[in-house]
Amino acid sequence: MVCRDRAPYFAEGATAGAPQAVQVADRWHLRHNLSEAAEGCVAVHRGCLRVLTPDRRPHHARPVLRPGAHRAAR
Repeated sequence: MVCRDRAPYFAEGATAGAPQAVQVADRWHLRHNLSEAAEGCVAVHRGCLRVLTPDRRPHHARPVLRPGAHRAAR
């Protein structure tokens, strides 16, 4: 088993030096790669996440709807 970085030259060296070995990433690189993937996913879906943000205005600043007001707007 060879623990290596994801860079292609490490893969080439590991394959040349130990062709029968299984190549794996170490814990640091697994966490690093996971954090990069999560950051990219959050960046892509940033607009979706804003929709889920709760309304942080004070209760008295929120608009008050009268009962049945939503039906009159149709």
